Amino acid sequence: MKTLLVCIDFSDKNEKIFTQAKKIAASFKEQIILLHVCQPNPDFLGYEAGTGFYIDQMDDVYKAEAESLKKMAAKLEHDGYNVLPIFVMGQPATEILDNAKKYRVDMILMGTHGHGHLYNLLLGSVAEEILKKAPCPILMVPMKE
Repeated sequence: MKTLLVCIDFSDKNEKIFTQAKKIAASFKEQIILLHVCQPNPDFLGYEAGTGFYIDQMDDVYKAEAESLKKMAAKLEHDGYNVLPIFVMGQPATEILDNAKKYRVDMILMGTHGHGHLYNLLLGSVAEEILKKAPCPILMVPMKE
């Protein structure tokens, strides 16, 4: 295997994914891709007071997440891995699948929050969509304690 795509969501359980990625990374000789997908800012928030503040606040969040992704990549590079950090805005499942195809990854590593059947029925599940449409094997790490 050559390329591992690791999906990072910066949840409080993110360290679990990072630890798992390091455990299996030795078999991926060519590249580890760290992918973080964030929801884009809405085009229109309304005319209420404070919407500009919200956009500024989200910009700060995005900058902090991008910096955190770079730091995660630097840790892996320090351990001798070839790492490509990617920070994109869009729908998570679509972006994960598109990047998996674009970079011809051999495996996707991602966490699953396990919200339950009713939640998935009403809102859908990124993990479920990836399982249905992925072009390669997937390793799902349960994020519940």
